[in-house]
Amino acid sequence: MLEQGASVRFDSLSKHYGSVQALRNFTLDVRAGEFLTILGASGSGKSTVLNALAGFSPATSGEIYINDRAITYEKPERRNIGMVFQNYSLFPHMNVLQNVAFPLMMRKVPQREREQKALQALEVVRLGELAHRMPKELSGGQQQRVAIARAIVFSPSLLLMDEPLGALDLKLREALQFEIKALQHKLNCTVIYVTHDQREALAMSDRIAVLRLGQIEQVGTPAEMYDLPKTRYVANFIGHTNLFEVKAAGGSVDIPELGISLPMTQQSSKPCVSIRPERFKRTDTPAATSVRATMEEVIFLGDVVECAARTDSGRTIHFKESRRDSSTTLARGQSIFLSLDPNDLVFVQDS
Repeated sequence: MLEQGASVRFDSLSKHYGSVQALRNFTLDVRAGEFLTILGASGSGKSTVLNALAGFSPATSGEIYINDRAITYEKPERRNIGMVFQNYSLFPHMNVLQNVAFPLMMRKVPQREREQKALQALEVVRLGELAHRMPKELSGGQQQRVAIARAIVFSPSLLLMDEPLGALDLKLREALQFEIKALQHKLNCTVIYVTHDQREALAMSDRIAVLRLGQIEQVGTPAEMYDLPKTRYVANFIGHTNLFEVKAAGGSVDIPELGISLPMTQQSSKPCVSIRPERFKRTDTPAATSVRATMEEVIFLGDVVECAARTDSGRTIHFKESRRDSSTTLARGQSIFLSLDPNDLVFVQDS
């Protein structure tokens, strides 16, 4: 139903609300057919990017291009963009079919044609049999799919989604993540998706752009963002991690908080390392690359256990184990050793 995905380019985009600068020289290329997620905390500027792209909130400076055509100052209706909001925004006095057909009515498409296209859009989201129900008769997940059908019914070149799953419960949110990804592949469209949920971003995206205080902190694939964060902020924001100040000298890396020194397997002058919880390995005996700690908390999560242990120096280490690989049951107060592989250190910049 959609045209082949559009490419998007933001060139030094800035947005001011009085004395508040919501975006600062925001520059990003979005590839045709890509699922790109803009991830950030509340107030980071995520929705401002979408609103500027959709034409709802004009940029203060900079340019926006769709398929290399400047659209920065075009009216929203001329941009051919579909948008899905968090609160669905369905008209309560219209049935499902009428809601989906509404964008076509505003474009003065004849009634028979718009009803036919609306039914096709509902079939895409597997709701054709609910065409004549009212929004209040639908579940939250069904309402969200109606909103998606309405966003794609006029064959936009680009689909924007502003925290569309935020109001749903966990199980439904996870189910719709798969549905949205499947829909994107089926329609071969470009999606720009905004969320503050890092798990959602990792699960759905081709690439992620982490936004902080109106500026891009890092862009990369989910694996790159998780395995190779460039700053403390990204390492801390995406997934869980342990951050330690380090001193590198003479071919070794000292981690004073852990009281250990590891061989330096990569050259870096960055002052901090990120170590993901799954990189720590529990051992029964001490070694040069291990630290002694006392168990503080054990959280059961089904397939894994997440743990916190305090070192003799008072630093808390977070680590996790697969239950399949765990040889013994962990308990509070238990003394353990946690070892590190030097290759698992990821050097990051202060931020």
